[in-house]
Amino acid sequence: MACTLVLDCSLGGLHMALADAEGNLLFAHSDSAPRAADALHIVLQEKLATAGMSLADVSRFVATVGPGSFTGIRMGLAVGQALKVVNPSLQLVGVGTLEALATGLNTHQPSTTGFTIATDAAGGSVYLQTFAADGAPQTAPICLTAAEASTDTPLFCTDLTLLPHARPLPPFNPASLLVLADNAARHQPFTPLYVKPLAYKKALS
Repeated sequence: MACTLVLDCSLGGLHMALADAEGNLLFAHSDSAPRAADALHIVLQEKLATAGMSLADVSRFVATVGPGSFTGIRMGLAVGQALKVVNPSLQLVGVGTLEALATGLNTHQPSTTGFTIATDAAGGSVYLQTFAADGAPQTAPICLTAAEASTDTPLFCTDLTLLPHARPLPPFNPASLLVLADNAARHQPFTPLYVKPLAYKKALS
């Protein structure tokens, strides 16, 4: 059976889902606990077995490429590359992390105006990206200090302690990745998307 497996580790937790060729959701799993992705291989095998599937049934693998957790991004991409070694015909698709959050927000509460998504970039910084009402990206993701973060559109954030004036994002739904998987215009290269400057860059300049 041709199935699509979607995975996000870039938000610091573990989020995955599997759908068949007709788009029917076979399973979804979300765990936002820190280091939840450490159990990725165990959880994946358990979920596949419960759904009566195996990795051999996966024909397309979709992972968030960032911006987000450095380790999480690399983990998601490594899983895809490992699966492709076993199955060379596997299609690998990258999607933006902030785009996935925007899609999830629009699914949960459809917007009539543009909006901006913010996530924790650590060290008092945030990742920001602005979207149209339909969730289409209007800007590229950027990294700013929390104090610099401002927008003319409604602002939604994963952590209100960083941006107390923002609105809360609903819990991340991995099915959002399935929506992006079926929209080729929103696909990105299966490579890491890093937008935060390296800490030592200034010292070297």
